[in-house]
Amino acid sequence: MQEKHYLLLYLLPLLLPAPSLATNPRYYTCNYHLYKEQVSREEATLRCEKQGGKLAVIHSAAQNEEVRQLLQSAQLDSAWIGLFLTDRVEQWDDGTRLVFSKLDPTDTAPASGANVLMDMTGKWSLMKEKYQTGFVCGVSRRFVLFSLPLTQRGSSDTCSENNMELARVAGSKDVRQVRRLIKDEGVSKRHHWYWVDGENPTATGIWQWSDGTAAVGLTVDKTSGINVGPLFVALNKKSGRLRPLHNFFLNPFICQCPNYQEPKAEAQLDYGQINADGEYVPLFRSFAETKRRVVDLDHDHDEEGDELRMRYSYFSSRVTHGSAQSHCRSLGGDLACPRSQLQQTQILEVVKSNSWLGMVDVDEEGVWRCVGDDSLITFTHWYQGFGRGAVPEPDNMTDRRKPGAGYVQILYDPDRRWRHGRWIDRGAPQYEFVVRSAFVCEFSR
Repeated sequence: MQEKHYLLLYLLPLLLPAPSLATNPRYYTCNYHLYKEQVSREEATLRCEKQGGKLAVIHSAAQNEEVRQLLQSAQLDSAWIGLFLTDRVEQWDDGTRLVFSKLDPTDTAPASGANVLMDMTGKWSLMKEKYQTGFVCGVSRRFVLFSLPLTQRGSSDTCSENNMELARVAGSKDVRQVRRLIKDEGVSKRHHWYWVDGENPTATGIWQWSDGTAAVGLTVDKTSGINVGPLFVALNKKSGRLRPLHNFFLNPFICQCPNYQEPKAEAQLDYGQINADGEYVPLFRSFAETKRRVVDLDHDHDEEGDELRMRYSYFSSRVTHGSAQSHCRSLGGDLACPRSQLQQTQILEVVKSNSWLGMVDVDEEGVWRCVGDDSLITFTHWYQGFGRGAVPEPDNMTDRRKPGAGYVQILYDPDRRWRHGRWIDRGAPQYEFVVRSAFVCEFSR
């Protein structure tokens, strides 16, 4: 009777179909994640940024096919990708240029611009921003979860078929990442164990990875009563324990994406300090930056004839004015310094909160200069106040109501048109550590 029981355990996995990314209900790969919610282009952009990514960027036929398969798996007619076009500019949301295209050559973007979506056949088309459809985010994913229970061998084969391998869980950090993935995916509660990489061919020898190398960092519980190999490793979703199991147990499993690299440390900013000479010196402290939107100005000249070829980027991290300028410089730009109404309008299109601009009068009170090239500003857009007794800007008052404000901030207040987009002066070198704000960088094209 016991022999029949074990025979059934070995034969049952052969009756189950092998899962693939096409049957994954979450519709994601190592590089892209598809969402079926019908949203506008703007909402899709924000949703991807909340996930720590951007709308899908596609630079090759292989990447295009990867996204197309996601749409086909989800039976979704179309989805937003991260490309914006005008009659002069072709640029992805991450700032890279268009080098591969599936647009119809007859499609021409208007001067005001158009966004791009992909259909189930892999072709791209232009569409207005308000149109609602699904969207694809670009991600950098380390692990992919498959919820269909298989044997360990079946799990390993399925990972290989999808150009992955079973996840190597070496240390507490990896355990936390896998458990977080399982929790986020909301897999059936009846499954407590998940196959990961690791095997012990003799049940008494040293644990090794599936490629035969020593499993450095792998810590497996010693379970009494299991003394016949080969044994394999499963992770408990609640406790994070790793225990040995025989191949015939049916469990969901975790695959690991190839060529995954831990995100590099982001550009470092800080709150700065004043040195012995009274000069502001930026120190460095890590922060998470969120680039809301990039706007390209592809005009040859503005209305006054000055060259105007700038790209603006908004960063939501709240930092001091000096730290903001340091970060812009590290990216090859400067804090934004609008020199015309056109530039002012374009900057206002990217900001999502009150933000630092690149004008200062710290050297001479009332004489405002751009921090990038030390040029005098000739265009201004100061807030004029509202109501009786209002004092127009610049009022030279810091947040502590002391004289000496030396930096400019653009106001974001779309519900109050008399304030929205206007400038105020805030902060001062001696008080700068108190005042933190989002900021806008400008880059020459």
